[in-house]
Parts: sequence; C-alpha cells; structure tokens
Amino acid sequence: MELEPFENPWMIKIRGLTHLLILSVGANIALGIAVLYHQFGSVEKGREDFSRKAKEVVLKDSNGEVLRSYFECTQAELIKELENKELVQDGLNKRDLALACLVNFHYFDIEKALSGSALQRRKLSFVHHGGGEKFDLQVFPGLDETHYQMILAFLKREEWPLTTEGLFGELLNGNAKDSSSLKKAFMATPEYYAIFTAFKRFGEEIGKDRIFKLILEGSWQALEAFRKKQSVEFGVSPESLRDLLKEYLFLGSKEAASLWIKIEPEYILKHASDDCLLKVIESIGENTLSTNLFLKKTLSSVRSDRVREASGKKLYEFKDGKGPEIYKHEEAIRVFLPSLFMEKAPEVEIKQQTTHRLHRVSDGDSLWKISKRYKVSIEDLREKNHLKSDRLRPGQEIIIP
Repeated sequence: MELEPFENPWMIKIRGLTHLLILSVGANIALGIAVLYHQFGSVEKGREDFSRKAKEVVLKDSNGEVLRSYFECTQAELIKELENKELVQDGLNKRDLALACLVNFHYFDIEKALSGSALQRRKLSFVHHGGGEKFDLQVFPGLDETHYQMILAFLKREEWPLTTEGLFGELLNGNAKDSSSLKKAFMATPEYYAIFTAFKRFGEEIGKDRIFKLILEGSWQALEAFRKKQSVEFGVSPESLRDLLKEYLFLGSKEAASLWIKIEPEYILKHASDDCLLKVIESIGENTLSTNLFLKKTLSSVRSDRVREASGKKLYEFKDGKGPEIYKHEEAIRVFLPSLFMEKAPEVEIKQQTTHRLHRVSDGDSLWKISKRYKVSIEDLREKNHLKSDRLRPGQEIIIP
C-alpha cells in the first residue's frame, strides 16, 4: 500500500493565494485594456468631431473674393445680403461687406441710418478681377444685430436713403420717376441750405427751380467745398458766394451769370477782371430786364474795347439774332443807347446848351492833369466826353463836368 505524499497545509494556502493573484492581475490587465480602448476611442471621436467642426468654419471665400462678386451687384441685391451672417474673413460677415459696398458705391447714408451710433471705420482694399483696378473702401466692424435692424428699417422707411452726393447724382442723371420727392429730399440737405441762405443774405428771394438749375449746372466738388467753407466761416460771406458763382461760370453755367447779375451787377462791372466779365457776358442766356440793363451799362462803360464789343454783340444777338458783320461801337451806342449818343456840334451851340466849361488841350496835357486842375475825377471826364482812350491831342476840347 502506497502512502499518499504529505502536503504541508501552508503550501496549499500559498498555492491558492497565487492562483487568486494571477486571476486578479489578469482581470486588472483586461480592465486596463478596456479603459485604454475606451479612452482611445473617445480621443479619436473627439478628433473626428473637432475636424468636422473645423471644416464647418473654414472660410469659403476671402474678403476680396466676396467684394469682387458684390461689386457687380445691384443696390437691391446688396440690400438682400444685409441679412447674410456668413463669416468671411477678419471677423467680417458677408452683410458687413454688402453694407460697405452700399455705402461706398451706392451712396447709402449710413450716418443718417445709424444716427447717434459711434461708427468704427476701417479701410479695406481689393483688386477688381476685370481690369485689375484697385479699390479702397470703408468697412464698419463691430455692428451688431440691432444696428442692422435699424439699417433695414431705415431702408424701408426712406424713399431716398442716400447721401447728398447720391441725391445730387440722381438729380443730375434725371433717373427719378418722381422728381418732386427727390427735390424735396435734396432741399433737406445742408448743401442746398447753404446755397439758399447765401442768396437770401443778399436780399434776393430765388425760387427753388432756379437754385436747382444752378446746382445742376455746377459740380459736386464745388458744392461740397462751398458747404464746408460755410461751416468754417459760420455763415456765408459775399466772397464765398462770388467764388462759387465764378467757378460755376467757368464750368459753363448760364444760370450763374444771370443770378450774379441779379444780385451784384455793379460789383461785376467795377471789380471783375476783363476775363471774368467776358465770361459773364458770354454766359448770359436770356434777355431779361436785369441782363439787358447790365449789358447796356457795360456798353457805355470805360471798360476795354473787347468787353464793350462783347456786350454790344450780345445785345445785337438778342435784338436781331445776330450782329453786324463789322462791329462799330458808335453805331451800337446809337442803336441801344440813343439818349447817350451825341452828334458833334459847333462850339457856340455847346456853349448855349450847357453851362459846362471847356478846356482846350495843349502840349503835355493829360486827363490826370486836367482832373487835378478842375478837381473832377478821371472817370467823369471819360464818361462826359465819351473817350475811348486816355490819349489826348493838342487843340482837342474837353468838356469839364
């Protein structure tokens, strides 16, 4: 009979603990692998989600690309884009770029639309793909939903939501279906008010139709400069209005000539240069009472021959449609100022008909010497004796007024 081997009870316990330890380590390893797998899967999923979200915010277009497309849009198309919040570049949305195009290219009056709001302004440049021309325009970052709601409400409310320059362009082009509403909108601008008050300071009530006619015969740059100068001067000086009318004259404005003659005929005749006076005469388009009287005064003035001839020819033009082939100043005086025409008469008759003194010119005499001797002005001597020049000849008789 064989004896069973003896087994130490402590060895049996140790063997059991070892098996438990092996099972525990295996379970922990399996658990660790499961945790790692789960974490790795979460990371990968997170990476996938991040990648997907990143693709969602990738800028489809640059500012320049959007602006180039908006450059071709109509005003109505751009207004629709004011609700497009799609992000483009540099924190700007498509509606920000649409608004910039409305302001810079379609004269939208953002100052009036957002009255009371502090606007941030930045310059943005882009190159047009057509001709490669570079454009600089203002953008307005920092506008929120409230601002855009104000802009949209303003566009719905206002028939002419334009700057003064935009209104001027519409008047100039004559594209308005209802010109009366356009004129009314323009009359509310500071530029129109500057012109209106300028004429009023001269004591002249000029109708709105004449003011509009004058404005449209000028340029926007001249009108804007006049308004800015008025703001600096805190009012309109006579010199400012004269400068504006001169500028309009040399732009070909006939209304500028008529209105200047209406308010300051004596100033033009006495102080304007020959070139300026000739331009006034050339620009007179209508034979009104004021222009006719002005031309006749110029005809009998002490101005140069070319100025007097220009006034005479203009009078002939209004009278007959054209002047004589050969202009003669004495004949023009006889036709248009018969009361001033004096036939040469014998000395005895002159003495009987007038109490004026006579001075017989001797060698060395001049109008200046004669004026000093008799204490009369040179101008009065010229006018009384109908002198064309200051040259005197010995023996000539000068009437002393």
